[in-house]
Amino acid sequence: MNKEKIENIIKIYAGSLIIFLFMIIISDVRNETEIYTSEKQNSENHQIIPVKYISYLNGQVKSLNQENSGGTKSETPLKEKIITDNEIVTKIETSIQDLLVIPTKTEETKQEIPVKETISFDTINKSARESLVNVLCTTESSGYFNPISGSGIIIDKKGVILTNAHIAQYFLLRDYIKKDFVTCSIRMGSPSQPLYKAEPLYISEEWITNNYQNITQQNYSENGESDYAFLLITETINNENKLLNEFPRTDYDTEENTIEVGANVLLAGYPAGFLGGITIQKDLNITTTIKQIKKLYTFSEQTLDLISLGGSVLAQKGSSGGAVVNNQNKLIGLIVTTTESKLTQERDLRAITLTHINRSLQKEIGLNIKNFLSFNLLAISKSFTEIKAPILKSLLIKALEK
Repeated sequence: MNKEKIENIIKIYAGSLIIFLFMIIISDVRNETEIYTSEKQNSENHQIIPVKYISYLNGQVKSLNQENSGGTKSETPLKEKIITDNEIVTKIETSIQDLLVIPTKTEETKQEIPVKETISFDTINKSARESLVNVLCTTESSGYFNPISGSGIIIDKKGVILTNAHIAQYFLLRDYIKKDFVTCSIRMGSPSQPLYKAEPLYISEEWITNNYQNITQQNYSENGESDYAFLLITETINNENKLLNEFPRTDYDTEENTIEVGANVLLAGYPAGFLGGITIQKDLNITTTIKQIKKLYTFSEQTLDLISLGGSVLAQKGSSGGAVVNNQNKLIGLIVTTTESKLTQERDLRAITLTHINRSLQKEIGLNIKNFLSFNLLAISKSFTEIKAPILKSLLIKALEK
């Protein structure tokens, strides 16, 4: 056998080997494609889908993935019932991104949940209005940031207010530049009247750490994760008046299985998006409305963290920290973000759940809400002011002086 024949044989074997390997690769690709298709179908059956990405700055909506409507019940539209002293409609802050939709409960799952007696929304509306507060923070001189007006809700008879961290962060800057540079007051009623002063009990360290750089930004994106804070009413604005022995409050519910798509809830807040500074200080009114829960969201796993409430008169600035109350007259959510659109009815208002707040607090300090509020609250406030607050304040100052 000469050299030329040997080379031809080698070429034939080499060509056969290449064809064989190519067939194996094609087979593997086909198998992987089948597996991916199967997994995708399973995912769609469970309705685990990315939520739309909303760009707040330019108002454009970009879909990361088409939402799957198969297998879900169509919702019966509920005409919005507004119970309001001020019908001004405006716009709010922030956006939401990269969340997963939690599947709605099946009929079988629903049957496992005991049915509780409901309370009329007229009664719930009256109760929510009595425990709702407006948090107004102003500066001695303008230039660093605009006055902040937000909402909050009293959840404990000792005067504990639950609100957003992006509102409560201004309490940390009270003596920035000079003493009492920032003044925050707690106002109640409709129109709101300045009644109390408050001190931070706890402001989410996780939220401040992740968002402190945005304090100078009027428009920025954040998804509302860990955006919560507890304030304690400590004294009256008018020192001649005494603090109440028991404050009006709205009880809270941290259970996940009490929240479901389609349930009616009462929303309450102090929207102020189109109002000027003087109007906010002298004629800011409570707005309440009844809406349906549209979707349930999770920030990471199959935990119930965020609820979608659709378009609403409350989808505007000033409503942050407002209440979402179920038909048991229990606080189940804290208004935190909205999508962007010209009309409030076209937006999607979102609220973090009390379940999420409870879980986040446990993660950050090792106590759930109930245990946290069972301690000496003045001592907790003093401890936070002396230990945690200086660290968080330094981050905010770093952003302000950048």
